[in-house]
Amino acid sequence: MAALVFAAATTFISADAQAEKFHVLTAGGTSTLQGLQVTTSFDGETHLTPGPHTELQLTDGGLATYTDLVVLPGGHLLLADGSGRGAVRFDADGQQVEQLFSPGEWTAPPSVVAAGFITPNDPDLLLMPDGSNGHLRIYDKIADNFLWNHDPRLEERLPLIARAIISPEDKVSAAFNWPPLSLAAVQVLSRDNSEETQLIIASEAHPELPDALIIDDLYPLRDLMGDLDGRLLITSRTGLFIVDPTGDLLWHMDLGDDAAMGGEFEAARWLDSGLVVAATRQPGLWTEPHSNHRIHLIDPDADNPVIDSSASLDAAPVALETAAGHGGTGTRDYSADAFDFDEAPPSALDVDEGPTVDPSELLLDESTTLRFLLSNRDEAPVTIRRAEFRVAQGGCDELEPADELDHSWWSSHQNRTIDIEDSWDSGDLSMAADELDADIWCGRLVMTGRDGVSHILGEPVEVEIGPPSGSDGPVSVEELAEFDPIDAGITDDTGNGITPADNGSGCSCSSTSPASSLPLVVLLAIFLIGRFRRLPVPNPG
Repeated sequence: MAALVFAAATTFISADAQAEKFHVLTAGGTSTLQGLQVTTSFDGETHLTPGPHTELQLTDGGLATYTDLVVLPGGHLLLADGSGRGAVRFDADGQQVEQLFSPGEWTAPPSVVAAGFITPNDPDLLLMPDGSNGHLRIYDKIADNFLWNHDPRLEERLPLIARAIISPEDKVSAAFNWPPLSLAAVQVLSRDNSEETQLIIASEAHPELPDALIIDDLYPLRDLMGDLDGRLLITSRTGLFIVDPTGDLLWHMDLGDDAAMGGEFEAARWLDSGLVVAATRQPGLWTEPHSNHRIHLIDPDADNPVIDSSASLDAAPVALETAAGHGGTGTRDYSADAFDFDEAPPSALDVDEGPTVDPSELLLDESTTLRFLLSNRDEAPVTIRRAEFRVAQGGCDELEPADELDHSWWSSHQNRTIDIEDSWDSGDLSMAADELDADIWCGRLVMTGRDGVSHILGEPVEVEIGPPSGSDGPVSVEELAEFDPIDAGITDDTGNGITPADNGSGCSCSSTSPASSLPLVVLLAIFLIGRFRRLPVPNPG
């Protein structure tokens, strides 16, 4: 009997250990990712059961509102932040690792996925739609600029972006809503050319979308996910859709197909098993429990697709993601611009010329020219994410190796790859002296590689900047001695010095005598006139 109990327990643990766990992100200020899992019971039935929660620990200890979630290939969590940070990365235990911006510096992106990686846990390129102006952008956090931008306006109206993902074969897929037009569309775009649209699936025909395939009930769109075969799992408010790479509809499920589902769809994800988990919510801004805040387990191949539904959630669900992740791109098992690149660092470059600054002595209202020539004689290409000529105040002989070059006098944020046996001739790069102060400066050429590490190339350059032309330089102010009326000969009848006094009325005067109530300038004039009148008249003979 004991052996039978032991065998049964072992079977149950084994099934549970292979359960597919996933995270549920909910609305409102939160510090917790709720956990659910798909488990199989003894009788072979599949159920949704509670799973481990993950506590998100921001360094400031506060709560935040998040709009999207992906698990990176190395296990870290990347969340789109609604509190102005852009995106926040946490480790697998929920401890904050980095934030793109300080709170309030960035508009809330509706979604975030990784478009490129330095390491499995460190994405360097992020596809982050702009929540304020409807632009679809890829942000390079190393170069601190946008590499790719798509303007998806219709009738001069910019859309609301539900979600954007990175698809295989250098593509970007995005779900757009134009509320004034009551129109929605999924577009598949080229990363090589942001204006090249390869597929459009729209909720209805529109003259500016002449090649669009039409799927009813697509408006408004809520979520989007891809797979390696190019299929898309599309979520609208009232339906789930799976389309093939050509846009043909493979599967569709309406919200009203099952009595267990109420409210409206918010998000859906493929699981590794091929099943789908979908989130429903009560319409509106809900941060409290409701019977329609649920997760549903769905089998697209079954006649009755809803297998199970969770208990009510504490708040409206916003996003779903499997605990094992999907590659961080929004496409199942795909990692864009994989992190196993074979490149040399910028320090492998030879500095054939420069850096030089000519002239190295100039005035504050003048400009000078920076030049350098770099060559790659290594056995691997070199990618430069950011190039700068950085300066610090003081002569180069005063600059210590650990001193920071705290000002970027010239910079280029354009990604540049220098192939083997290739070179980069900078040409003449203009730098205005008025970006600095009149002083002596020491400058260095700094190149930042693909991994975000900066390297100093070449020798230091000293530059002296003087005051602007027509200026005599800084004004020298000499501190004067305290005024003594006796030394100046300004006395009353008794020989005492007459000094101005502040009587509190704002006038420098005194009420002790009529003479002392006169302004100091008048007293000086009287004194000088008196001296002049006592001068002896010279004898002409």
